[in-house]
Amino acid sequence: LSITEHLEMDDSDVIFHMKQWQHSSDAVLSDLSRRFIGRRLFKAIDLDMPQEEREDFLDAARAAVTHRGFDPEYYFVEDRASDVPYYGYYTAEGVEPRTRIYVEDGYAHPQVREISEVSEAVRGLGRGYELHRICFPAEVKEEVYELYHGKLPIRSTAVSSE
Repeated sequence: LSITEHLEMDDSDVIFHMKQWQHSSDAVLSDLSRRFIGRRLFKAIDLDMPQEEREDFLDAARAAVTHRGFDPEYYFVEDRASDVPYYGYYTAEGVEPRTRIYVEDGYAHPQVREISEVSEAVRGLGRGYELHRICFPAEVKEEVYELYHGKLPIRSTAVSSE
């Protein structure tokens, strides 16, 4: 594609090609296109488990996808997204005292304190967040959910699918 053609491309162009790819001889391309056009989208889980448990879970979930006949290269997606919603927003660190925001805190014995010492909302403005998510076919949903919620042993599932 030329730069002009690329810039002129829109969602109807992409959907047109996806409809064509449904009939592709490439089984993965055909299946993924059919899933998208037919709105049979992948399921997703936002991982909030401790880091030390994560790798074993990911290995077991990948194995479950493989065991059901799906190539995890195309049918198991790990995604990470992060953001600092108010980057550059108010922070007391590294700022001269005269530019900080002070508030009176306490009723019986009021004290003058810097606002981020008092307000969780203000402290939260500068904190970022990160989502770690996995996506996989709906056909594997129950097994992956059970692995995630500890209803299936992780180690034996990963071993049994090899």
